[in-house]
Amino acid sequence: MFTNDSTTRRPASNLVSSWARGRREITPRAYRHLRGLAAIRFAVGVYLTGLGAVMLSYGHDRLAVIPFAGAAVLFAIAWLDFSAARTASPLP
Repeated sequence: MFTNDSTTRRPASNLVSSWARGRREITPRAYRHLRGLAAIRFAVGVYLTGLGAVMLSYGHDRLAVIPFAGAAVLFAIAWLDFSAARTASPLP
């Protein structure tokens, strides 16, 4: 069978180094729009937080966890996008 490097399991040390190099894996087109993407993700996170608050106010405690969890993920990704945009070198 064929072995593909992208589908084989990597040791933990390689995962850490690939996570540290993650900034270089972003396409050049995405670099131009990182701040915009982060702002959209932040806005959707605010919307999901509000939706979760409304669901809590109507007594849907267990279902309100879903929008809150989605908002937490979006806030984390938006923060990573903002930090990547801040450290990215400008394109020529």
